[in-house]
Amino acid sequence: MTITNPEKECKTTPESFSEESKITNVETADYRRGIILDSPEEFARALIVYNGGSVEGARATQNNLMGAVGDRGGGMGATLLLLGGARNADGFTERLTQEALSELQSSGRFHRSFDYDAMGTNFFKTTVNGKKVGDKYVLELNAAYVGSAPENKLAETLSKPMALVNSSAKGRLSVVDGWWFNVNLEDVLQGLPISKKQLKGLPNYIASSGYSGERPEMTFKHEEQKFSLDIGLNADGYLRPEDGEHGSDYMQARGKNIVGGAWTTWADNGNDRIAPKVVQPAVVVSVSLPGERYSRPVAAVTEEQMKVVQSARNYLADSIRAK
Repeated sequence: MTITNPEKECKTTPESFSEESKITNVETADYRRGIILDSPEEFARALIVYNGGSVEGARATQNNLMGAVGDRGGGMGATLLLLGGARNADGFTERLTQEALSELQSSGRFHRSFDYDAMGTNFFKTTVNGKKVGDKYVLELNAAYVGSAPENKLAETLSKPMALVNSSAKGRLSVVDGWWFNVNLEDVLQGLPISKKQLKGLPNYIASSGYSGERPEMTFKHEEQKFSLDIGLNADGYLRPEDGEHGSDYMQARGKNIVGGAWTTWADNGNDRIAPKVVQPAVVVSVSLPGERYSRPVAAVTEEQMKVVQSARNYLADSIRAK
């Protein structure tokens, strides 16, 4: 029987499949986050530039609020917000840069999270993070409604590079029986420089969105350099039958395998719902520089570091490609 809409026609995940999914092709990508700066003084100057008028999107959060207030309360509400913002903005940048300089010089870290206390500035509802990495200083900005987009624009304005957080190889999986994936992690990842034992709890961990199973800490060596390795699955774990209740998701762990739906119900714009459309899920292996035990990996901030991370990524990509 041909299935045209699995969410209407399949109340549960099939008990068996005609075959297992295989990796059909491998794509590589870099994840960059944080602007690389040379000194605390340059970090402070970047904050000044961000609060000026030259960075596209820096005022997006304020504009969003002003539009919402204008829609609900008319021009008077927006005017009152502007007046209050003008008072907040007085001396704001000077205080912020002085605090950033002091804390980066003394501890190598800086963090501020602003809400209405930054109204009238480009830091309204914005989180600022700074960290010394090697002999560089990394600035991260995250604004309500627009995320890290203004950070990217600030990097362009300053002509500064972004830190390389990790580099990944994404192995696209074949779709089986029309609408599903059925992947044996041990089989498709057998070329990686890790043991099968390290993968033992991973299917449960991935299928449960981290609520069960284990996410092992994995490292490997490539060209005498140690790296951190992370394994994930790019698939929609929340697909469920039409009108299905919580816990009826199609994605499941079955021993060494993870099974689930290989479709989306969202249009490319991410906003509109559509009828189920087949998409290939993917196994994702990511490499990064290792941090201290139990801490986050370290971002690559020099050209040399970035090249060795990308070289290790290419090695992993070759390891999972179908031979």
